[in-house]
Order: sequence, then structure tokens, then C-alpha cells
Amino acid sequence: MLLEVRNITKSFGGLTAIQDLSIGVEEGEILGLIGPNGSGKTTFFNVISGFLPPDQGHVFFAGREITGLKPHAVTGLGLARTLQHPKPLPELTAHENLRIAAYLKNRKEKEAAHTAWSMLSLIGLEKFGNVPSHKLTFGQKKILEVGRALATQPQMICLDEVMAGLNWNESLEVISLLRKIHQEGITLILIEHNISAMLEIAKRIAVLNYGKKIAEGIPNEVIHAKEVIEAYLGKEEIEW
Repeated sequence: MLLEVRNITKSFGGLTAIQDLSIGVEEGEILGLIGPNGSGKTTFFNVISGFLPPDQGHVFFAGREITGLKPHAVTGLGLARTLQHPKPLPELTAHENLRIAAYLKNRKEKEAAHTAWSMLSLIGLEKFGNVPSHKLTFGQKKILEVGRALATQPQMICLDEVMAGLNWNESLEVISLLRKIHQEGITLILIEHNISAMLEIAKRIAVLNYGKKIAEGIPNEVIHAKEVIEAYLGKEEIEW
């Protein structure tokens, strides 16, 4: 088991965002994480990536407990994440943004620069390497966010709504990229509201509602489960 989350609980005042949540991810998997708004998905990412400490429970990565470690320490161990809203350093070029991330594992300037160019090539933005990131399109910034995670040379990437705000053709390009990344041996966890996109890429889906896992399994079976349909619409009729 590459990632093992055991009985995590996280509250904010009187609101329990995650309640006694346990999830495991095998090396090489592509796990989709879905659920209505406010179901605890991003909080889950924040806890496992070190942005928030859990109130209870434990997180293990690659056989080591990482509960409560700071984000840079978690990333250094090989668990990277993207943010819902990409925030590259606007005045720096695409290459410079990735080079900064690459310094985590490459302390020498030449090595970090080489890693950054390699990642730009992998994500299809090599010709934009010397372009200031504020001049990139929204879709390109989304992909650059994935590149920043890749530049840390992770074993696993947690992708938070990487296709949000993209049209279907752009989403298909991202799906193609994620498949390429997966073929490089990187394990993926995706949060997405685009169910059609999720069905294209995820091999297994877990569903959260009010901070609890209500379903888990093969995507086409999970999305038609009664409890999942009720969580989204409160009734039993839905067309994905």
C-alpha cells in the first residue's frame, strides 16, 4: 500500500469536514475522489499533504507515518499535490516556476534546470518555457500546475480539480497527459466534479459525503449506487 489513511477526522469549529475516514491507495493506481461540494475532498488532500494536521487518525506513505509533517517534508518524501486554483509565480517564466520546484530534489542549478525542461516537454509546454507565466492561458496554467508537482519527482500526485474550468477538448488533453504521467510510474489521486472525465481516467472511485466515505469501487458501478445518487440529487434518477 503506497498511501494508507486510517480513521482521519478533521473539524473546523463545530463543522466536521472529515469524519473517521479511511482510504488506501496501491502503488500504480488511479483513484478518483468524488462527492458533492463541501463533502471533504479538498480537506482530505490538505490533511494527507501536510497543509492541515488531522484532529485524529494517521496517514502513512510508502510505509512511513507522515501524520502532521509539513508540506515540504511530505513533498520531499514523494507525495505532491496540485491546487484547485493554479498560482504560478506570475513574473517568472514557465521554466523558472518548474525549476524552483525541481530544487527540492536537485540542489545543483544545472540539474534543476534540466529537470524543469524535461517536465515542460512531458506536459507539452516546452515551447512556452521562456514565457512569463502570467501570459499563459488558463488551461496552460492548469497544466503548468501539474508540471510543478512533477518537477518534485514524486511517487504520487494528488490532483485537485485539474480539469475544472476547461472545455471537453481541453479536458481530453489533460486526460491524455495524466495517462502519460501514469505510464511513467506515478500513482494518481484525482478530485473532479466532471464525472464523464473521471470515468475516462479513474480505475477506482471513492465517494465522500459530509466527510464520510459512502461508496468505493469500480467507477461504473459506484456512480449508479443508490447512496451516491441520493448524495448528489436526493433521488434515484440521474444521467451521468
